[in-house]
Amino acid sequence: VVMIFFEQNAFLLVTQRGWDDLLIPVYDMMSHRNGKWLNTRSLGVRNEVVEVQAKKAIRAGEEIYTSYDQCEDCGGRADSYGTPEIFRDYGFTEIYPQRWHFHDQGISFVLDANDDNGLELEWLSAEPDEDEIEFFEGQAERLRELMDGKLSIYNEGISQSEQLAIREFTDAMITAMDTMITIVKGMDCTSGEDTCIV
Repeated sequence: VVMIFFEQNAFLLVTQRGWDDLLIPVYDMMSHRNGKWLNTRSLGVRNEVVEVQAKKAIRAGEEIYTSYDQCEDCGGRADSYGTPEIFRDYGFTEIYPQRWHFHDQGISFVLDANDDNGLELEWLSAEPDEDEIEFFEGQAERLRELMDGKLSIYNEGISQSEQLAIREFTDAMITAMDTMITIVKGMDCTSGEDTCIV
């Protein structure tokens, strides 16, 4: 039983923190964050060497960040991989900025915190139409009911940290949908702007 538990944890560690099937000292300790915080770039594996460079000056004591979706060597992730996929694959909800790709609806945007403790939304796709907004309103309400119902009750079969992670992600998705709806319905953007502020 102990050996199976150890093997499971080792597998999860490589899956969550590794580069494909490798664990790379120091590199695997960097956290993910995009936007103005992203301060490294990975140049990939060349001749069995992983090269990571600073993108800008990094002060002593400043956290070193990498990107799991906006990296130069991670294929086509930039256009289709965002906050939900990071939660699915790595088990955490990314700190702002967050990329939201609602593939079935063809809606994509970046949600970021601004200096005034508000949120900014940058469209990566066309804005949703009335039918899509109605769909997102229904989904946001469904998720609020889930948060107030099943997700508000402690489930002994799921670890407390997993339950907290699920609630955190669900709350982030509600915030993303509500912000998008507020901007589209409130017309907080002047025509032609790609970035909107709430």
